[in-house]
Amino acid sequence: MKIKHFGRCTRIIILATGITTSLVIYFSLSIYILPKIYLSMSRLNPVPILTNVKISALEVPVGKSFNISLIGSNEGNSADLQIISVAFPNLTRIDGFVQVKESDFNQRPVIVKKGDELGSAFLENKASIRSNYPLLEAYNRPWHLHDIHHILIQVKPYIVGRFVIFVKIIALPYTNESSRYPHEGIKDQQGEFVNVYSINVIDA
Repeated sequence: MKIKHFGRCTRIIILATGITTSLVIYFSLSIYILPKIYLSMSRLNPVPILTNVKISALEVPVGKSFNISLIGSNEGNSADLQIISVAFPNLTRIDGFVQVKESDFNQRPVIVKKGDELGSAFLENKASIRSNYPLLEAYNRPWHLHDIHHILIQVKPYIVGRFVIFVKIIALPYTNESSRYPHEGIKDQQGEFVNVYSINVIDA
């Protein structure tokens, strides 16, 4: 009986030792080893670029439409999310004045109205803001290397004068300066660089 009891105690001790050792190894891996391996790995680096932006007219009568054609690509690693953004600082409303005529994006383009909440990959505090003007965002999730996507937008200005358009393309998650395009110029309401285009809207 004593031998049998000793054998059972030994098995319990061995089992407890095995469990303790496994827990020590698990926590060592999760706290010390795996984070170091993760940090040592090179981060993915998508490189979004606008390969083509075309505006169908440089001058239109007020109330008449013109088209904006945009083509974007990715020249780096796959992006979790890549967005072409087209903003209209001169407009206060977008319904009925901006329409998507063609798009080969996987996701449906999103219209952001004036006053809607916006985020930013580049604002230091990462806080959301309220949009000062409407914009349209076309995006793919994911966007792989050398993938090309295009969108054709029809715009109908309702104000006479210089009509301004802000265009940019960004990749998320943001890793460095190459995660956005353009890399210089003026900054928009989100603190991001944009290419600026404009047309002249004249009296009908």
